Amino acid sequence: GTPAAQADLYTSVAIAHATTGQPEKAREALVRALRADAKFAPALILHARLKAGENDLDGALKVLDDVLAREPGNERAGTLKGELLWRGKRDEAGAVAALRKVIESASTPVGAHVALIGIHTELGRAAQAKEQFEALKKVAPNHPDTLFIEGQTLLQEGKAQAARDIATRMLKVMPDNPRVQLLAGAADFRLGSFNQAETQLTRALRTLPFHLGARQLLAQTYLRTQQPAKALEVLTPAIEQK
Repeated sequence: GTPAAQADLYTSVAIAHATTGQPEKAREALVRALRADAKFAPALILHARLKAGENDLDGALKVLDDVLAREPGNERAGTLKGELLWRGKRDEAGAVAALRKVIESASTPVGAHVALIGIHTELGRAAQAKEQFEALKKVAPNHPDTLFIEGQTLLQEGKAQAARDIATRMLKVMPDNPRVQLLAGAADFRLGSFNQAETQLTRALRTLPFHLGARQLLAQTYLRTQQPAKALEVLTPAIEQK
Protein backbone atom coordinates (compact mmCIF):
# COMPACT_ATOMS: atom_id res chain seq x y z
CA GLY A 1 0.00 0.00 0.00
CA THR A 2 2.96 2.38 0.24
CA PRO A 3 4.20 4.36 -2.78
CA ALA A 4 7.53 2.51 -2.72
CA ALA A 5 5.78 -0.87 -2.67
CA GLN A 6 3.55 0.12 -5.58
CA ALA A 7 6.57 1.39 -7.53
CA ASP A 8 8.37 -1.88 -6.83
CA LEU A 9 5.40 -3.96 -8.00
CA TYR A 10 4.87 -2.02 -11.23
CA THR A 11 8.62 -2.06 -11.96
CA SER A 12 8.58 -5.86 -11.70
CA VAL A 13 5.62 -5.97 -14.09
CA ALA A 14 7.44 -3.63 -16.49
CA ILE A 15 10.57 -5.79 -16.42
CA ALA A 16 8.48 -8.88 -17.15
CA HIS A 17 6.86 -7.19 -20.15
CA ALA A 18 10.22 -5.90 -21.43
CA THR A 19 11.79 -9.34 -21.08
CA THR A 20 8.99 -10.97 -23.06
CA GLY A 21 9.22 -8.46 -25.89
CA GLN A 22 6.24 -6.26 -25.02
CA PRO A 23 7.74 -2.74 -24.88
CA GLU A 24 4.43 -0.88 -24.94
CA LYS A 25 3.09 -2.76 -21.93
CA ALA A 26 6.47 -2.28 -20.25
CA ARG A 27 6.20 1.48 -20.71
CA GLU A 28 2.64 1.52 -19.35
CA ALA A 29 3.72 -0.31 -16.19
CA LEU A 30 6.76 1.93 -15.89
CA VAL A 31 4.59 5.06 -16.01
CA ARG A 32 2.56 3.65 -13.12
CA ALA A 33 5.72 2.87 -11.17
CA LEU A 34 7.10 6.39 -11.57
CA ARG A 35 3.69 7.88 -10.81
CA ALA A 36 3.79 6.06 -7.50
CA ASP A 37 7.38 7.11 -6.74
CA ALA A 38 9.15 9.39 -9.22
CA LYS A 39 12.54 8.74 -7.58
CA PHE A 40 12.33 4.95 -7.39
CA ALA A 41 15.78 3.96 -8.68
CA PRO A 42 14.97 0.51 -10.17
CA ALA A 43 12.16 2.06 -12.24
CA LEU A 44 14.43 4.86 -13.43
CA ILE A 45 17.16 2.38 -14.39
CA LEU A 46 14.64 0.42 -16.45
CA HIS A 47 13.50 3.72 -17.96
CA ALA A 48 17.10 4.36 -19.01
CA ARG A 49 17.35 0.89 -20.55
CA LEU A 50 14.20 1.48 -22.59
CA LYS A 51 15.49 4.85 -23.77
CA ALA A 52 18.77 3.24 -24.80
CA GLY A 53 16.81 0.59 -26.70
CA GLU A 54 15.16 3.42 -28.61
CA ASN A 55 18.62 4.89 -29.42
CA ASP A 56 18.05 7.82 -27.06
CA LEU A 57 21.46 7.45 -25.42
CA ASP A 58 21.65 11.02 -24.18
CA GLY A 59 18.23 10.69 -22.55
CA ALA A 60 19.23 7.38 -20.97
CA LEU A 61 22.47 8.82 -19.59
CA LYS A 62 20.64 11.83 -18.16
CA VAL A 63 18.24 9.54 -16.28
CA LEU A 64 21.19 7.56 -14.89
CA ASP A 65 23.05 10.71 -13.89
CA ASP A 66 19.96 11.87 -11.97
CA VAL A 67 19.88 8.53 -10.11
CA LEU A 68 23.59 8.70 -9.35
CA ALA A 69 23.29 12.28 -8.11
CA ARG A 70 20.93 11.02 -5.41
CA GLU A 71 22.56 7.60 -4.95
CA PRO A 72 26.27 7.83 -5.87
CA GLY A 73 26.83 4.20 -4.89
CA ASN A 74 24.01 2.71 -6.99
CA GLU A 75 25.77 -0.24 -8.59
CA ARG A 76 23.23 -0.96 -11.31
CA ALA A 77 22.97 2.66 -12.43
CA GLY A 78 26.73 3.15 -12.48
CA THR A 79 27.36 -0.08 -14.37
CA LEU A 80 24.69 0.67 -16.96
CA LYS A 81 26.14 4.15 -17.44
CA GLY A 82 29.55 2.64 -18.13
CA GLU A 83 28.11 0.12 -20.56
CA LEU A 84 26.17 2.78 -22.47
CA LEU A 85 29.16 5.10 -22.66
CA TRP A 86 31.22 2.28 -24.15
CA ARG A 87 28.67 0.50 -26.34
CA GLY A 88 26.74 3.54 -27.47
CA LYS A 89 29.25 6.38 -27.40
CA ARG A 90 32.55 4.47 -27.68
CA ASP A 91 33.73 6.75 -24.88
CA GLU A 92 36.40 4.55 -23.36
CA ALA A 93 37.64 7.07 -20.79
CA GLY A 94 34.13 7.91 -19.58
CA ALA A 95 33.09 4.27 -19.45
CA VAL A 96 36.17 3.17 -17.52
CA ALA A 97 35.78 6.05 -15.07
CA ALA A 98 32.12 5.18 -14.43
CA LEU A 99 32.87 1.48 -13.95
CA ARG A 100 35.86 2.08 -11.67
CA LYS A 101 33.69 4.34 -9.51
CA VAL A 102 31.23 1.46 -9.12
CA ILE A 103 34.04 -0.92 -8.17
CA GLU A 104 35.31 1.50 -5.55
CA SER A 105 31.90 2.04 -3.94
CA ALA A 106 30.06 -1.30 -4.19
CA SER A 107 30.72 -4.42 -2.12
CA THR A 108 30.40 -6.98 -4.95
CA PRO A 109 30.42 -5.02 -8.22
CA VAL A 110 30.31 -8.04 -10.52
CA GLY A 111 28.67 -6.24 -13.44
CA ALA A 112 31.27 -3.45 -13.43
CA HIS A 113 34.14 -5.94 -13.40
CA VAL A 114 32.58 -7.91 -16.25
CA ALA A 115 32.05 -4.74 -18.30
CA LEU A 116 35.69 -3.68 -17.78
CA ILE A 117 36.90 -7.14 -18.77
CA GLY A 118 34.83 -6.80 -21.94
CA ILE A 119 36.35 -3.42 -22.79
CA HIS A 120 39.91 -4.67 -22.30
CA THR A 121 39.17 -7.79 -24.35
CA GLU A 122 37.65 -5.84 -27.23
CA LEU A 123 40.67 -3.55 -27.32
CA GLY A 124 43.07 -6.49 -27.34
CA ARG A 125 44.47 -5.80 -23.89
CA ALA A 126 44.80 -9.38 -22.67
CA ALA A 127 46.97 -8.56 -19.67
CA GLN A 128 44.55 -5.94 -18.36
CA ALA A 129 41.59 -8.24 -18.96
CA LYS A 130 43.30 -10.99 -16.99
CA GLU A 131 44.16 -8.59 -14.17
CA GLN A 132 40.55 -7.42 -14.02
CA PHE A 133 39.33 -11.02 -13.98
CA GLU A 134 41.60 -11.82 -11.04
CA ALA A 135 40.08 -8.86 -9.21
CA LEU A 136 36.60 -10.22 -9.99
CA LYS A 137 37.54 -13.65 -8.63
CA LYS A 138 38.59 -12.08 -5.35
CA VAL A 139 35.20 -10.44 -4.73
CA ALA A 140 32.88 -13.05 -6.30
CA PRO A 141 34.67 -16.36 -6.99
CA ASN A 142 31.48 -18.42 -7.31
CA HIS A 143 29.29 -15.93 -9.14
CA PRO A 144 27.87 -17.33 -12.43
CA ASP A 145 29.54 -14.55 -14.46
CA THR A 146 32.90 -15.31 -12.85
CA LEU A 147 32.58 -19.02 -13.57
CA PHE A 148 31.40 -18.39 -17.13
CA ILE A 149 34.36 -16.13 -17.96
CA GLU A 150 36.72 -18.65 -16.38
CA GLY A 151 35.19 -21.41 -18.51
CA GLN A 152 35.57 -19.33 -21.67
CA THR A 153 39.17 -18.53 -20.80
CA LEU A 154 40.00 -22.19 -20.18
CA LEU A 155 38.43 -23.11 -23.52
CA GLN A 156 40.53 -20.48 -25.31
CA GLU A 157 43.63 -21.85 -23.61
CA GLY A 158 42.86 -25.33 -24.93
CA LYS A 159 41.80 -26.72 -21.54
CA ALA A 160 38.52 -28.18 -22.76
CA GLN A 161 38.04 -30.67 -19.93
CA ALA A 162 38.46 -27.99 -17.27
CA ALA A 163 35.99 -25.78 -19.16
CA ARG A 164 33.53 -28.69 -19.35
CA ASP A 165 33.87 -29.27 -15.62
CA ILE A 166 32.87 -25.67 -14.95
CA ALA A 167 29.97 -25.90 -17.41
CA THR A 168 28.77 -29.10 -15.73
CA ARG A 169 28.88 -27.39 -12.35
CA MET A 170 26.87 -24.45 -13.69
CA LEU A 171 24.31 -26.60 -15.51
CA LYS A 172 23.36 -28.20 -12.20
CA VAL A 173 22.00 -24.87 -10.94
CA MET A 174 21.02 -23.22 -14.25
CA PRO A 175 20.23 -26.04 -16.72
CA ASP A 176 18.26 -23.79 -19.07
CA ASN A 177 20.83 -21.00 -19.39
CA PRO A 178 21.76 -20.77 -23.10
CA ARG A 179 25.19 -19.24 -22.44
CA VAL A 180 26.13 -22.18 -20.23
CA GLN A 181 24.71 -24.62 -22.78
CA LEU A 182 26.92 -23.00 -25.44
CA LEU A 183 29.97 -23.28 -23.21
CA ALA A 184 29.22 -26.93 -22.52
CA GLY A 185 28.60 -27.64 -26.21
CA ALA A 186 31.84 -25.96 -27.27
CA ALA A 187 33.80 -27.91 -24.67
CA ASP A 188 32.14 -31.18 -25.72
CA PHE A 189 33.03 -30.44 -29.35
CA ARG A 190 36.69 -29.89 -28.45
CA LEU A 191 36.66 -33.13 -26.45
CA GLY A 192 35.19 -35.09 -29.35
CA SER A 193 31.93 -35.78 -27.48
CA PHE A 194 29.85 -34.88 -30.50
CA ASN A 195 26.54 -36.35 -29.33
CA GLN A 196 26.70 -34.32 -26.14
CA ALA A 197 27.77 -31.25 -28.12
CA GLU A 198 24.77 -31.67 -30.42
CA THR A 199 22.41 -31.87 -27.45
CA GLN A 200 23.73 -28.76 -25.71
CA LEU A 201 24.03 -26.64 -28.87
CA THR A 202 20.54 -27.60 -30.04
CA ARG A 203 19.12 -26.58 -26.67
CA ALA A 204 20.99 -23.27 -26.78
CA LEU A 205 19.66 -22.47 -30.25
CA ARG A 206 16.07 -22.89 -29.08
CA THR A 207 16.62 -19.82 -26.90
CA LEU A 208 19.15 -18.03 -29.13
CA PRO A 209 17.98 -18.87 -32.67
CA PHE A 210 20.05 -16.08 -34.27
CA HIS A 211 23.35 -16.94 -32.58
CA LEU A 212 25.64 -17.46 -35.57
CA GLY A 213 28.47 -19.01 -33.56
CA ALA A 214 26.18 -21.66 -32.13
CA ARG A 215 24.84 -22.50 -35.60
CA GLN A 216 28.33 -22.79 -37.06
CA LEU A 217 29.52 -25.02 -34.24
CA LEU A 218 26.43 -27.25 -34.49
CA ALA A 219 26.98 -27.52 -38.25
CA GLN A 220 30.58 -28.58 -37.63
CA THR A 221 29.32 -31.13 -35.12
CA TYR A 222 27.00 -32.61 -37.76
CA LEU A 223 29.85 -32.77 -40.27
CA ARG A 224 32.02 -34.63 -37.76
CA THR A 225 29.23 -37.17 -37.32
CA GLN A 226 28.71 -37.61 -41.08
CA GLN A 227 25.41 -35.71 -41.26
CA PRO A 228 25.98 -33.09 -44.00
CA ALA A 229 22.25 -32.65 -44.68
CA LYS A 230 21.66 -31.60 -41.06
CA ALA A 231 24.68 -29.29 -41.23
CA LEU A 232 23.18 -27.53 -44.26
CA GLU A 233 19.78 -27.39 -42.58
CA VAL A 234 21.11 -25.68 -39.46
CA LEU A 235 23.09 -23.14 -41.51
CA THR A 236 20.26 -22.26 -43.91
CA PRO A 237 18.55 -19.69 -41.62
CA ALA A 238 21.85 -17.83 -41.19
CA ILE A 239 22.49 -17.87 -44.95
CA GLU A 240 18.97 -16.62 -45.72
CA GLN A 241 19.27 -13.89 -43.11
CA LYS A 242 22.32 -12.50 -44.90
